[in-house]
Amino acid sequence: MRTVFEDTNETASLENPKTGQSTPIILWLVAILFLFGAFAIYRKVASRHVAPPPPPVAVNDIKQVNETIYKFNQLVKEGNFDQAQSMLTAEAQKRLADSQKTFRESLLAQRKGKDDKVIEAVPATENVLGLTDTSVTIGCTYYFDKNETIYFPLTIVKEKIGESERLAIAAWENPEEKKDDPAAKKPEDAKAGEVKSEEKKAEEKKAEKK
Repeated sequence: MRTVFEDTNETASLENPKTGQSTPIILWLVAILFLFGAFAIYRKVASRHVAPPPPPVAVNDIKQVNETIYKFNQLVKEGNFDQAQSMLTAEAQKRLADSQKTFRESLLAQRKGKDDKVIEAVPATENVLGLTDTSVTIGCTYYFDKNETIYFPLTIVKEKIGESERLAIAAWENPEEKKDDPAAKKPEDAKAGEVKSEEKKAEEKKAEKK
């Protein structure tokens, strides 16, 4: 049998419902959102790839040498000789300025004035012509129309510019020009020339005595 007090309490409970019953649900939602946010941040940080620092510039690193030659030859194939010239060392650019030739004229001197486009440039990176602690020389063949080609060795060195270093083109020797250069005579040829000169002087002295 219910008492008057129980009826009164039940009526009061119905008239004034308890507050805060939805609070646990909100807390759960906040907690779930926090967990999802934390997991998303973790995934983003974990998947973030930090690139290792670049290797030091070195002429004995064939990968760096190949990349330098490929970039240089690509610029030449595109006819962009100004940017290709920017890959020369400061000393090589000075020699070029002293020669009073454009870089194209100097690089493709064997073409003898022909203005053909370089169709393909193939470096013989598997056959290094010369390698020292400061330079590497690799032969390069340029292909033109009508199956015409020219060959010359490219010499690459490490050049320091300010605080940074790079691989740069130091020389693009032309075998034909070097062959015709009097200063490029072999030591044996030079000695033979000196002997002939002495013989000629001796003959002149004998003729004077007669």
